[in-house]
Amino acid sequence: MYIHMLLQHEYVKKCEWWVNRTLITLAAMEMELLYSEYLGRNGEELMRLKLLRRNIVIARVLLFLAFSTCVYFAISNHVYWLYCAAASIVAFLFFVRKAGEVENNLQQAKALEVCIKNELGALKGQQIDWKVEAPLEAHAWVHDLDVFGAQSLFGVVNRSHDVLGKRWLANEMLTASGNRDLLILRNMTVEEMSKNHAWRLNLQAASLLQEANESDLTKFKEWLAEPDAIPNVGWLLKIAPIYGLLGAGLSIADVVSSRLLLLYWLVPLTITGVFLSRINRVATALGKQVEMLNSFSLLFHRACSADDATLASCSAFNALKNGVVAMKTLAKISSDTDQRNNVFAAIVTNALYLADLRNAYRASVWRRKFRNEAEQWFEALSEVEGLMSIACFRANFRDETAWAGLSDGVEVMIEAGGHPLMLSKNQVRNDFTLSKNAPVIILTGANMAGKSTYLRMVGVNILLAKIGAPVVAVSAVIGDVRLFSSMRTRDSLQTGKSYFFAELERLVHLLEEVKKAPNTLVLLDEILKGTNSKDKEAGSKAFVKKLAKHHVLTLVATHDTSLCELESAVDGVTNNHFASYIKDDDLSFDYKLQPGVCKTMNATWLMQHMGIIDKV
Repeated sequence: MYIHMLLQHEYVKKCEWWVNRTLITLAAMEMELLYSEYLGRNGEELMRLKLLRRNIVIARVLLFLAFSTCVYFAISNHVYWLYCAAASIVAFLFFVRKAGEVENNLQQAKALEVCIKNELGALKGQQIDWKVEAPLEAHAWVHDLDVFGAQSLFGVVNRSHDVLGKRWLANEMLTASGNRDLLILRNMTVEEMSKNHAWRLNLQAASLLQEANESDLTKFKEWLAEPDAIPNVGWLLKIAPIYGLLGAGLSIADVVSSRLLLLYWLVPLTITGVFLSRINRVATALGKQVEMLNSFSLLFHRACSADDATLASCSAFNALKNGVVAMKTLAKISSDTDQRNNVFAAIVTNALYLADLRNAYRASVWRRKFRNEAEQWFEALSEVEGLMSIACFRANFRDETAWAGLSDGVEVMIEAGGHPLMLSKNQVRNDFTLSKNAPVIILTGANMAGKSTYLRMVGVNILLAKIGAPVVAVSAVIGDVRLFSSMRTRDSLQTGKSYFFAELERLVHLLEEVKKAPNTLVLLDEILKGTNSKDKEAGSKAFVKKLAKHHVLTLVATHDTSLCELESAVDGVTNNHFASYIKDDDLSFDYKLQPGVCKTMNATWLMQHMGIIDKV
C-alpha cells in the first residue's frame, strides 16, 4: 500500500530509475520481514512441540510400569488387577497415538522452517540444487536457456520437493504448450495463490516430507490394479467387537474366570490365523507405503486448505478436493495396518475386534471404490504444486515481474525486460520487439557487452509466459510463438562429429521446426562459428535472408558487422547493438540496447591487458 502511494508523488515520477530500484528493494524487504515473522512463529511452535513430546515419553514410561505391576498381581489371580492392566494399556495406546501425532506435527514444523529459510535465500538469489533429469541436447531451447541444472530457470521457480510437482513444472518448461485461454486461467490462479503466503509455505513443507520416487508411485499404481485378496467378510467384522465386549462383560460379572476369558479370545485369534496369508499380502503392500501415503494425505490436505477463492480458477482443484478424504482414509488404513508390527498390540486388537482382518478388508473396499479415480487426484496434485511454485516466484518478485498480455498474433513485445537469474542483482533492463512486419534483429556488440544475456532474457521470458508464469519486465505482449535456439553447439569425439557439422545439424533441425511451426521465434548466437570468415559471412547472410523471406521471427547475435548490411538489402531486418567504452585505458559497459551497428570492439584491448599479446 505504501509503495503504491509513493508512486503517485510527482518528484518520484521524475526519478524513474532510482524509484524503480528503491521500490524493488522495499518490496524485497517487505517479503523478508514477512518470512522472518513466519520463522519466529514457527520457532515458538517447535519449542512447544518438543516439550510436549518429552512429556508424552514420560507418561508412556509411567504407564508401562503401571501395566507391568498390574499384570504381576493379575497372575496371582486377582482379577481386578487385570482390569487395571487393561485400563493402563488403553491409556498407553492413547499416548502412543498421541506421540505419533506430535511427531508428525514436529516434522512438519521442521520442514516449514527449512522452506521459510529457502524463501529468504531465494530473495537473495540462492537456489536449491534440484535433481531433475535434463533432456537430450537436441531439445529446441532447454540447454541454451539454462532451464535445468545449477543456477537455472527451474531452480529460480520450483518450490516443490516431491516428484509430482517437480515433474509437472519440468514438463511445462519442456513443452511450453499452454494455449491462450488456459494460460489466462493459470495467471488468475497463480496471482491469487501468490497472496496466500501461509498456504504456499505449508504446501511446500508438506512436499518436503514426501520422499516417494517414481518407483514408489509405480508400485502404488500396481497395487491399485491388483485383484481383491479379501472376500466379503463385513458381517463377520460387525459381530467381532460384540463378541469381544461380551467376553469382557462376562469377566467383569464374574461369570467366567480370567483364564477362561483368555480361551474365549482364542476364537477371534484363530479366525485371524485362517486369513493370515491374505492379510499378509495386503499388509506387505500397504506397510511399505505407510510413510508415502501419510505424506500424500498431508499434501492433499495442505493443497486444499486454501479458501475456494484462491483456487477458484484452477480446474485441478475440484478433482483434488474429491481425493482429500479418500487419501486420508487410505493413510489411516495403512497406519492401522502398520500397528500389527507391535506384537502385543496385535494380539489385543485382534482378540477384541479382528484388527488385521478389518484393516485388510477396509483396504480392499477402498481399492474397489477409488482405483479409477486415484490417478486423476495425483495429476491434479502435481498441477496445484506446480502452480504453487510459480506463485512463490510471483510473490517474491512481485514488483519486478508482470503478467504478459497474450495475443493470437505472431509477435513479441517486452518492455524493460530482465533475466530471472539476475533478480537479486542490479541488472539493466532492455526492450525487445519483433513481429511479422519486422521479423529480424541483427545484434552486434563487443565481448561481454551483454548480447548472449539479452538473447536468453528474451527466450526465458517467452518461456515463462508460455507456462503461465509472470515475466521479468514492466510489461509484455507474447503472441502465438514457439521457441528455438542455437547458442551452445558442441562437437563430439565419441560420434566423430565436428563442431561445424554439429552447427549444421542444429540449423537443419531449426528449419524442420520452422516448417512444422512457422510461428517459431529463433534465437541465434553467432551463426557458423566453426568455419572460415569468408564462408561464415556468405553462409550467414544467406541463412538470415531465408528466415527473413519466410517472416520467421529471428534474433541473431554476431560479431560479424558485415551481416548488418542486410538492413538496407532485406525488408524487415533491423540493426541493434550493445556498446563498450574505452576511456583513460579503462573498459566499461552500460548494457543498454541501442539502435544501429556496434562501432567499438575490445578483443585486442582485452588481450593486451591480460598479457596475451604485447601492447602496441
